[in-house]
Amino acid sequence: LEMVYQPIVELSSRTVVGAEALIRWNHPELGLLMPDSFIGLAEDADLIIPLSNWILTQVGRTLAAWQYKDLHVQVGVNVSPLHFAAGTLATDVNSIVDSLGIEPGRLVLELAESKSLHDVDAVYYQLMDVRRHGSLVAIDDFGSGFSSLERLATLPVDILKVDKSLTQHLDSKDLQRRRAMTALCKAVVEV
Repeated sequence: LEMVYQPIVELSSRTVVGAEALIRWNHPELGLLMPDSFIGLAEDADLIIPLSNWILTQVGRTLAAWQYKDLHVQVGVNVSPLHFAAGTLATDVNSIVDSLGIEPGRLVLELAESKSLHDVDAVYYQLMDVRRHGSLVAIDDFGSGFSSLERLATLPVDILKVDKSLTQHLDSKDLQRRRAMTALCKAVVEV
């Protein structure tokens, strides 16, 4: 297994301000495999929490190394809904952050809207705990799942990552579609 980091660039300054941590499996016969090829297997084999903790530790070590080099960026990492369900996510994240001395605001936990937000009560207290410890919380693929805005308003969320299904038509030649999607995105951003 290996981690790769996709840069996040601030368009106005063209400066790298962060990254998204992405896991890959460098399979000896099949080559580099994307997460959709093996995450389900890890979940089925009850290995997702050890895998998540390995990922969090690797990302934490990378953040600590970058901090040491005065690179103060945020790194987002996807978290499994099963880690929330186990009730250990906050403890695991906070332990890694504390042991590696990660600066507040550097680690961003990303929740996929379609998977993680159905049991808001189970998620809320863990998110509050990680935020008190200095980690940030992002909703990934916002607009693609089943969460209502009311539910979203009850969660302690710092960042919304708007799903491409809401932004891919912003330059559409279909004027009506472009106006509708522009209005929708503007409303989400202004909330």
